[in-house]
Amino acid sequence: MLATSASSQSFSLDNTFGNQGVITSVDASDVYFIDFDDNGNIIAIASKIGSQPSDYHYLSIIKTDANGVVMETFGNEGVMILTDYANARIYSSQITNENKILVFGYFSETYFGDSQAMFMQFAENGNLDESFGNNGKIIINTALNDDVFANCASFGSSDFLLVGKRNHLDFSEVKCYISKYNYDGNLDESFGQEGNAY
Repeated sequence: MLATSASSQSFSLDNTFGNQGVITSVDASDVYFIDFDDNGNIIAIASKIGSQPSDYHYLSIIKTDANGVVMETFGNEGVMILTDYANARIYSSQITNENKILVFGYFSETYFGDSQAMFMQFAENGNLDESFGNNGKIIINTALNDDVFANCASFGSSDFLLVGKRNHLDFSEVKCYISKYNYDGNLDESFGQEGNAY
C-alpha cells in the first residue's frame, strides 16, 4: 500500500507551464473534466456562460500541449465553443484511442427548452467528427422518467454503457441501472433485461 501526506511535502507552481504555471481562458466559466490524449496534450471540457446565467451555457473545449501552450490548430485558436445548444449539461467525457473527444450530456436548443441525452464526438482539430453517428451526434432514446447520470463508457465503434437511475412515474421507487446502447442510439436488447441491468 502506498500513501502520501500533503503535510509532509511542499508544493509550488511549475512556472514553466502555461503562463507562470496557470492556464486562463475567457471561454471557460466552469471546467468539468480534464484529460490527456496519447500525445500528452491536455483537453479541458468546460462551459462558457453568458453574462446572465440564463443567457446561455455553451459547451466549450480547450486544448493545450503538455506545456500548457494553447494549440491554435484546435477549434478557433485553441477553443471549440458549440453554440448550437444554449444549455449544455455535461455528465461524462473521454478521449478515444484515436485521440477523438467523446462527450455525453443533456443538450437543449434554448436555455429552458426540452433537453435530449446525446453523445457528441469531436476530431483532433475540434470539429464534430462526421463519421460518428449522425454528423457527429448520437441522440439517446431514454424514457420520459429516466435520468441518466454519473458516467458512460464506450466500446470501440459499436456500443456504449450508461449508468443511470430510473424513477417510477409516481416516484415510489428509484432503481439504479446500466444500459447498453448501440451507435444508432437504441438499446441493445440482447443485454440484460431488454437492454438494462438493474
